[in-house]
Order: sequence, then structure tokens, then C-alpha cells
Amino acid sequence: MPGLNGYEFLEEYAKGNKPTSIVVMLTSSDQTKDKEKCQTYDFVKEYLCKPLEPEMIGEIASLL
Repeated sequence: MPGLNGYEFLEEYAKGNKPTSIVVMLTSSDQTKDKEKCQTYDFVKEYLCKPLEPEMIGEIASLL
């Protein structure tokens, strides 16, 4: 991502008054520490690893 990495984005997004969007992290990292770090934010509803597979679209849609 230009300008911010995923963690920087989460930090900036969290500074808003009341984040209301559902954030789904799509990442190349399958490291447990990275997943745990993202899950500290209540608005992060899912952590998915690349590549994006068709069945993952269903997971994301079920969050809406």
C-alpha cells in the first residue's frame, strides 16, 4: 500500500471517533503474532491470507 502499511492504517483508522466499517485484513503473512496484533482492533472482523480464494469471498460476504 502506498503511504501506509496495514498496521499503520489500522492505527489511523482506530483514531476515528467510532469506527463503523468492517475491516477484513487480506495479507501474505500467516504469522500468529501478526494475526493477534490485528485482532486487538474490534473492527477487524477477519484475517485472511493470500491468495484470495473464491470461498473466502463467501466468508467476507457473511460478515455484512
